[in-house]
Amino acid sequence: MILRVALLSLFILTNQAWAQSSQTPLTPAQTHSCEIQAYLIRVVLGLDGDPAVRGEWKSRGINEPLDLEAISDAMKGGERNELAYMILDYNIFELLKVLYHYDPEMNLYKGAFSSLSPYPAPEFIALRLFLLKRLYRSDPIAISILFENPRVIIDSGYSPTPEEIISTGQSMEELTFLRAVIASQPRIYDYIRCPFMVRSLLEAGVLKKDAFTSKKAGEAFYRPLNLSLISGASSAPVKVVFLPSFTRHFRFDQGSMLSPSGFKATEELYEISHKLASSINRSISSDISGKAQKAAGKWADTQSTEISFYLEDERPLAIHPGNAGEVVKEICPDADLAIVILGKNVRLSMHWEYESLANWIFLDEMDIRYDQISQELDTIRATLAEKINR
Repeated sequence: MILRVALLSLFILTNQAWAQSSQTPLTPAQTHSCEIQAYLIRVVLGLDGDPAVRGEWKSRGINEPLDLEAISDAMKGGERNELAYMILDYNIFELLKVLYHYDPEMNLYKGAFSSLSPYPAPEFIALRLFLLKRLYRSDPIAISILFENPRVIIDSGYSPTPEEIISTGQSMEELTFLRAVIASQPRIYDYIRCPFMVRSLLEAGVLKKDAFTSKKAGEAFYRPLNLSLISGASSAPVKVVFLPSFTRHFRFDQGSMLSPSGFKATEELYEISHKLASSINRSISSDISGKAQKAAGKWADTQSTEISFYLEDERPLAIHPGNAGEVVKEICPDADLAIVILGKNVRLSMHWEYESLANWIFLDEMDIRYDQISQELDTIRATLAEKINR
C-alpha cells in the first residue's frame, strides 16, 4: 500500500514538473531570440535570404540520418565534417551574433565561454534537419498533441499510445529524435511553440494548420510601443520613426532601468539615431535649388517645424522585407516614413524582392555611422519633400 502511494505521489510530481516546464514563461530576451529564430529558420530552410544560396540550404543534409549525437559530434570537431549538415553562409554570421546576444545558449558553446562560435547549437542544426526533411516530403507536422500532452515530447520515459503517435504525424524514429533534441536543449520546446515561430513555420508549410497553430500564429504581432521624440517638435506635420531591428543595441540585465518590455536601449543606439536625424535634416536643408529654392525659408526651419523624428526604444524588433509593412502598421501606423535600422551587416541575410519604399526603408547601422547612405538619403529626401509639400 505504501509503495502504491509512493508511486502515485511520484507520478503526480512528475506530471507537475512536466506541466511547470511547459509553462515557464520565456524572458524578454528569450522571447526576442525566438523572433530572430523565426526568420533565421526560414533562411536555413532555403525559403528566404540570398537566392544564391537558397538551393544549398534546401538540400544540405537532406539525406543525413536523424542522429543528434552524430550532429553534435560533427559540430564540435569530430571526424564527420559539420558541412554535411549546414553550409558556410557568411551572409548570416552577423544575424547569428544578434541571436547569441539575446540567448547565448543558442551558440555552439551554449554560453559556457566568453568567446562565441560562428555556429549555432547542435540542437538548432538538428531541428533544421528535421524540418527540412518534412518540407522536402511536403508533409507538414501536427504539433498540437505535443503541447496538449507535453509528456509525449519531453518525457523520454513516457510511452506514447499508438493513437498519440498517429496524431503527431511522426514516425517513432522522428519522435525519438525530437525527444533527444529537447532533452539536450529544453528551451527548443518553448521556441517551437513561440507565436512568431509557429507563424513562420505555418507560412512555410512545415506545420499543419489547425485550431492550435492558427491561434498561436494570430498572437505573433507587436503591440504599440514607446516612441521617444529625439529631434524636432511633436507638432511637426511630418513624422519619421526609427525602428531598431536585429540589433544588439539593447540591454536586458536586471540591474538596469528596464522598459515595460524588459529592455534598455544603449547610448550607441541613441547616437546612431541622432546622427541619422541630423543627416536627413542636412540633406533636406541643402536641397534649395530650382523649385525648392522658392521655399527656402520653409526648408531652413525644417528641423524645428516640419519633421519630427522618433525612436522606438522600448525593445528590439525583428523586421525583414517580408513583414516590414505589417510591423510598421502595428507599431507606427501614423508615421510618414519608417526607417528600419538594422544591425551591422544583418541585411546580407535578406532579400529585397518584397521591399517597398512607399513608407519604409532599411539602413545598416554602420552605414549610418560612417556616412555611407548618400543614395538612401536621396530617396528619403524625395519622399519627405513630397510629404512636406502635400
